[in-house]
Amino acid sequence: MRRLIPALLAYILLIAWPVLPDLRRLAIGHPAADVWNHVWGYGHVAAALAAGRSPLDTPLVNHPIGGRLWFIDMFGAVLLSPVTLTGGAVLAYNLYLLLSVLWAGIAAYLLARELRVTEAGAWLAGVAFAATPHLLGQLHNGISETLAVGFVPFFLRSLLRWRAEPDLRRSVWVGVSFTLSVWANPYYGLFNSFAGLVMVLGQVRRWPSLLPGAAVAIIGVLPVALLFSGTLDASGAVVDRDPDFVYRTLVGHNMTDFLAFFHPGPRQFPDLKLLFDEDLLVVVYLGFALLGAAWWGSRDDRARPWVVGGLAAFVLTLGPFLYIGGSYVRLGEAWVPLPFLGLYDLVPALSRISHPYRFVVLVALCLAVLAALGVRRWRVAAPLGLLIVLETLVISPVKLPLAVSDATVPLAYADLPADRAVLDLPVSVPVLARARYNLYQLRHGAPIPYGLNDPSPNSLMSNRLSRYLIGLERSAVQSLAPRLPVLELEVGRRHLLALGFGSVLVHLDAYPDAHARKVVALLTLACGPPAMFGNIARFSLDEPGETLGG
Repeated sequence: MRRLIPALLAYILLIAWPVLPDLRRLAIGHPAADVWNHVWGYGHVAAALAAGRSPLDTPLVNHPIGGRLWFIDMFGAVLLSPVTLTGGAVLAYNLYLLLSVLWAGIAAYLLARELRVTEAGAWLAGVAFAATPHLLGQLHNGISETLAVGFVPFFLRSLLRWRAEPDLRRSVWVGVSFTLSVWANPYYGLFNSFAGLVMVLGQVRRWPSLLPGAAVAIIGVLPVALLFSGTLDASGAVVDRDPDFVYRTLVGHNMTDFLAFFHPGPRQFPDLKLLFDEDLLVVVYLGFALLGAAWWGSRDDRARPWVVGGLAAFVLTLGPFLYIGGSYVRLGEAWVPLPFLGLYDLVPALSRISHPYRFVVLVALCLAVLAALGVRRWRVAAPLGLLIVLETLVISPVKLPLAVSDATVPLAYADLPADRAVLDLPVSVPVLARARYNLYQLRHGAPIPYGLNDPSPNSLMSNRLSRYLIGLERSAVQSLAPRLPVLELEVGRRHLLALGFGSVLVHLDAYPDAHARKVVALLTLACGPPAMFGNIARFSLDEPGETLGG
């Protein structure tokens, strides 16, 4: 891999240069996407392990209840916990993302070599898979576990090696590689289940030799699956994934537009910013350079399973209903159904999947393998690899340079007591952007009322003071009412104290000016004048304001 590693490192430098000046403070990804939830998860898991506590239970979110949580990137958080404890959660998060891109290229290269392609062809497969536009989109989104795509080709390679020589060692390695894929990302474990099942269907006589690997997989996966499922189904689940919620999200938010596979440029299909004011990107663009190379390689005698597999994955990527150009295609009065819908009802594991567009990982891998089959000379592989990378960086839907999130914690959080819960305002901002409050919690260490995807926590809506504040945020009225329910506000303040809250921090720059003045005026009435830290007003709940106190 002496030619592959330098190429992958050069690509990583090209995409990561905005964070390189300060890997401990600057996080890869858009600050209004999923970055802060994931950085918080790295910090939460490492702190729990260092304290000898289970990371599955936390009192730090959903205060005052707390809850059960399987952090979705538990694998990366545990693996990088020594880095988190010594260099911080942002550094660990950044390193995991970048190492995952490197691992994706290496694993695709190893898979291609197992198919006995040329060195140049394997190099091309590694570069093409690491430079998949989908991965660049997930870097923008800050969803760290989705970058662990290298465990898909790694598992398929181990299965190919077992098929070539079905001995005990290779069988066990199949089980180990499958287990790693499930740990790294349950989606990719499911993908490997589908691909692996297809690859062994014609090997009936060899199935007994695969039993040791199956036993290893069961031993490795079952405890994780039970723990993961248990946190989702628990009464205090921080993240809820009931089938009704998954289905609503599947058809109403995570649509896969057919045009997005082939449309270059920054236009989004679907445009989540336009539809939901979210800065997440759904990137399934395949790239014409890679498609052309894959078409050429499809003429190879070994290409058929990769062509069929790529087409099957493409159909699954489209999701449950055909969606083209921003709307569902209708057949009469009904949407046109696709095979994913039937599998969703038949396969229990699929009822947890709300992002079918992630199947594009399998499509990209099959295209990379097909490209490898068609390339035999370096004079073809090198310029073609460069063309694929340039297409990803220049004309794919992801804007460059990559978005960066500044993890600087304001001074307002420096001396807050860790035993008193903190209420950050505003509440009525996009949930993913509001996750910045979770980042701040890594500094102050106190509980907060927010979970990871709950727009309006029940604890705040059931309190008179906080409910009134949320109403002010959502009201178009420019000033406070001439008469205020002062008794209810005092009852609400005392209720927040009883719930363990100690401070309210108002982020003034997150409000329109008139709304900020309303909120500050009301809290001054209820709690007295704030301490000012730049654009943050910090109120103490310990004493009533002068008007209420009188």
